[in-house]
Amino acid sequence: MSESPDHDLLLSDDERLHALNVLSEHYAAGRLNVDEFYEQSNTVASARTLDGLRESFRGLPGGVPLESVGGFIRKIQEPERLPAPKQDSDAAKGFLTAERRVGNCLTETSGQPSRVT
Repeated sequence: MSESPDHDLLLSDDERLHALNVLSEHYAAGRLNVDEFYEQSNTVASARTLDGLRESFRGLPGGVPLESVGGFIRKIQEPERLPAPKQDSDAAKGFLTAERRVGNCLTETSGQPSRVT
């Protein structure tokens, strides 16, 4: 990801969607909790410029999945999905055993949504 004077280039809807998809992968990998994911998703969805995305991807592997090249914005494709950290605690293993993933949220085995914080 290059730093250039083009940091204020306006984003297209397709570029914002690409950034949201990458953010979703970080959430699915467990790098963001649900509150962080929704907050950062709102920020990305309303970002007008490339520079407006930087804070949402701070601290995430790969950083902003877009870069400016010669006055244009280019999508950065990840060669493969980044693996989640492999530091499962016994408590986390027990929790996930009792729950199952459905879409973007965890639900109890009874099918009722549960809030994970």
